[in-house]
Amino acid sequence: MVSSMKLVANIIFLEQPVNTGFSYGTTPEAMNVTDVDACRHIYEFLLKWLVDHPEFSSNNFYMAGDSYSGIIVPRVVQLISDVYFYYESHDVIVGIEAGNKPLINLKGYLLGNPLTFPEEKNFVMPFLLGMGIIPNDLYLSLVQNCKGEYREDFAPANVQCNQDLDIVDELLTNINDQHVLEPVCGSETESPRPFLSAFRGRRRSLKENSISSICYGSLVDRHDLSNHWANDPRVQKALHVRKGAGHVAPEYKREVCFNMFKRWISHDPL
Repeated sequence: MVSSMKLVANIIFLEQPVNTGFSYGTTPEAMNVTDVDACRHIYEFLLKWLVDHPEFSSNNFYMAGDSYSGIIVPRVVQLISDVYFYYESHDVIVGIEAGNKPLINLKGYLLGNPLTFPEEKNFVMPFLLGMGIIPNDLYLSLVQNCKGEYREDFAPANVQCNQDLDIVDELLTNINDQHVLEPVCGSETESPRPFLSAFRGRRRSLKENSISSICYGSLVDRHDLSNHWANDPRVQKALHVRKGAGHVAPEYKREVCFNMFKRWISHDPL
């Protein structure tokens, strides 16, 4: 196809940390990784991948991620460029300026709907005001009564602040908090399960489509294609997907997972 993405860029899809998507670990140690470990693993993977594929080393390199990757991606970009990396109680110099080979031709990074830092929710209110979701008088009342702290566990314990936050929650009803310009359509990637709490109980069978007609043709509706693609046995064979890896273990190892669950609720060793 002339407009195919592969004519423009080469893309590596990396499932990290372990147990993300179809990835898996073979030892208990592999399953117990911190964010710092995950960043280091990604960096080491990129170096090893370029050693095996040197023809790509001169290509412009952009790193992208979404959701929790907002914590991971910027740190990996720092590792790629140049940084004193604190690991196992000592500093390790890595990156382009340190002369690590092969050099990664870093040009930038992209983050989609990322998690960034614990206080990020405090920046939601100015955004809601700017998007016209909350009125100006409510925003001014929030600033005065909540003192700029809107996280549930940290907001000032006064009646006025609580009332303002309750009004915000009410105004956000039926608003897609992942993309305020899109309708609330749930997540087709989790089909056939109910998508959001608002949809639960509305279907008479698991096969009934719970997506509103206004969502047909939306991003969520088109994500249904990725479901079919990722679950195609030919695709999984080409990707060397191991059955029972990642989040799909209950589908392929039902008895094992059920027995583990019984041990867990009985407070027995897993």
